[in-house]
Amino acid sequence: MSKKIDKHVDPGYELSDAPFKPLLLSGIALAALVLVSIVSVFGLFDIYRTHSVETMAKVSPLAEGRRLPPGPRLQVVPEDDRKMYEARQKEILHGYGWVVREGGLVRIPIEHAMEIALEQGFAVRTGGSVMQEQK
Repeated sequence: MSKKIDKHVDPGYELSDAPFKPLLLSGIALAALVLVSIVSVFGLFDIYRTHSVETMAKVSPLAEGRRLPPGPRLQVVPEDDRKMYEARQKEILHGYGWVVREGGLVRIPIEHAMEIALEQGFAVRTGGSVMQEQK
């Protein structure tokens, strides 16, 4: 007994082959696209390599050394800056020095200035006028 294949019944699989020519053309186009991409990437690498060599030959204006920006600058070690400031203030507070050399104005230690102030007395205001306090 031979069975006849009815064309109207779905067998569950493809009865014809895929078209060969469109598949071949798509594969060739894809291979050509990959080849063009590879060639262009190598071309760009060559351009960038020669460009970097040319730019490296030029001397940068920043190559002359490290220049600090104009002040005020950020503190690198604030603790050291504070200690230096306090040492300078103690030196001013407890030492002798000129304030205005031309005017004859000098700086004396704070302890000595307090002794002089106690010996001479302080100015007080009475009745709208400033008078020297008498001992």
